[in-house]
Amino acid sequence: MNKIIKIFMLLFCLAIAPAASAGTYYAKAVAHGQSGKGKVYVSKTATVPAASSFSYDHEMVNSASGGNSVGNVPFYLHALPDEGYVFRCWSDKADGSNVLSTENPYNFEIQCSTKEEANPLTKTYYAIFDRESPVRVVAEPQELGSPSLSAFENAVGDEITLYGTPAAEVYDYASFINKYGRQPNKNIRFIGWKNSAGEIVSTEQNYTFTITEENKGIYTAMYEVEAEVDGNGYYRIWTSADAMVRVAGKVKLRLSASNVCVLTDVGLVLNPYSNYDQINNWLGTDNIYNDPSGIIHISGTTGTYTTTYSADQTVLSDVTLSGQGVNSKEFFPNNTLSIQWIDNPGYYKLYSNPALLKHLFDSGVPHVGWGTLKASSNQNGINSQFEINKVSRETMDRDRHWFGACPDESMFFDGGYWESMYTSFPYELVEEDGHEAYIVDASRVENGVTVLSLKKIENGIVPANTAVLIKCQQPTDLTEYLKGYDGNGLTPQNRLIPLEPDDSRIDASVADGNLLKGVFQLNTVEITGAVEVTNDYADEGYTRYDATAMRVFGVNAEGNVGFYQLAENAVLKSNRAYLDMTLLSPEAQAAPRIRMEIGGFGTNGIVEPGINADVETEYFTIEGIRVENPVEGQLYIQRRGSSVRKIIY
Repeated sequence: MNKIIKIFMLLFCLAIAPAASAGTYYAKAVAHGQSGKGKVYVSKTATVPAASSFSYDHEMVNSASGGNSVGNVPFYLHALPDEGYVFRCWSDKADGSNVLSTENPYNFEIQCSTKEEANPLTKTYYAIFDRESPVRVVAEPQELGSPSLSAFENAVGDEITLYGTPAAEVYDYASFINKYGRQPNKNIRFIGWKNSAGEIVSTEQNYTFTITEENKGIYTAMYEVEAEVDGNGYYRIWTSADAMVRVAGKVKLRLSASNVCVLTDVGLVLNPYSNYDQINNWLGTDNIYNDPSGIIHISGTTGTYTTTYSADQTVLSDVTLSGQGVNSKEFFPNNTLSIQWIDNPGYYKLYSNPALLKHLFDSGVPHVGWGTLKASSNQNGINSQFEINKVSRETMDRDRHWFGACPDESMFFDGGYWESMYTSFPYELVEEDGHEAYIVDASRVENGVTVLSLKKIENGIVPANTAVLIKCQQPTDLTEYLKGYDGNGLTPQNRLIPLEPDDSRIDASVADGNLLKGVFQLNTVEITGAVEVTNDYADEGYTRYDATAMRVFGVNAEGNVGFYQLAENAVLKSNRAYLDMTLLSPEAQAAPRIRMEIGGFGTNGIVEPGINADVETEYFTIEGIRVENPVEGQLYIQRRGSSVRKIIY
């Protein structure tokens, strides 16, 4: 009986736990004006107060109800310029260096966990004013840009530069976040400068001219949101403002609970609008933003899309979504999928006819709410829409529109950091990143060891369904790489750009003789409930390790990079390569150890002229002393005929 009571009390405590965290939260906004230039006022509403209520400094405590130990407390900041001055912006810096908003009044929320009214969370804001000068700037639409001047206080005869900065270039553009619930879309585009007469005077984002009596006045920086989906191509799909395609586990297309298919099995793919610390706290440290399974090819019939952000438009009809070698039409032959542009910049929704498709890329593991892309035709909220970023050579420097290799420091070999890669689409290596792709084109047996020859793909273009090893100049530093848009973490690393299948530069012959194979994790079996897949989960979609036919690329316990065995029946990682042992000679298959050489049969992966494949191989220490029995993992000088190279044995 006591045990039953204890269980009942435990269940009761769990049931009331969420309510215990709810309550009233308090925050204080402190606003400062500028003496002799302009005053401020803090309020709970957008109603403009009487002029007599403004002062050079003002503050207010406000409250809001909340749950989950946090509340969002709303405020309005009002600015009133003194005579001869104009309001420029709100900032959290006294010098105005960080623009929060140019709106007046400025509506925002302070997120806090403080429940003590006498000790509220306090945030400070500054209203920035300028002397009313011959030239001023404004944005149109206001929330899409943050234009500025080389000199906000100017005079006739001055040379001046107008800067048409889009909101996308401002990291914490708070008014945009407040209005749309997300960071500004990276596709906000500056259109041009319009003078007071409404004439377009320049399409240069930074426009320099000399002020005269004739050209003075208010200059308007005009912006628009470019439609990311502008036709067939490769795209990355994101949900909402704080979730990605699917943070972990199986990613699937669902018609109903009994009809499930999988386009791809994503690992951990980072949300680009978050930061490293948040992701680390939520999901652990193995977040890889640039996994190839996050790349989807979208094709269809181009519709009437809009570059404004105020109307719903169908941008593609009869859409096919392809990834990891399968596509949506294979699974939805009776459905017509379309993509529609939604009024929140950068968002789209997927809808279908008949409207049977309830979710696109729904989750199949615990925490179902994370990363769900709801696509039924009647869902219009931000959380029911998704953002699409085009992935191409033209867009790779805008945001992180690419995928790539993510080796860590343990994968060091031959002066570089290595990762294997296998994709269903062709791609090119970004030359300026300095990475190289290799196939394994031959093998030999030497002193009882199987030696693999790695042959470089010279043109840097990897054909579709080609398993390769990628040598990178640097490991992926996740600490810096995942920080976000605050000036850190944006250094491109090991970028790979998908190519259309008919790209004339693709040469399938570069993969001739490749001893590497690759895997996707595709599944067409129903997975009922919130199941986390393990090695014991009998799932026909997973490729499992077979010791008789496979060796997997990785690093062993001694820190040596190479091809090794896994536990029998272990699940192989998606988009990774393995060595197909069935393509090796019986002697090579039987050897107890495998090691790699760059161009092991010569610089081109073939036997060099005048060198017999069976020629004796000699090893010397760096000091030049011959070694009869090389030790694994040590650095040696290797000589085969006239070929001499440094190797790690």
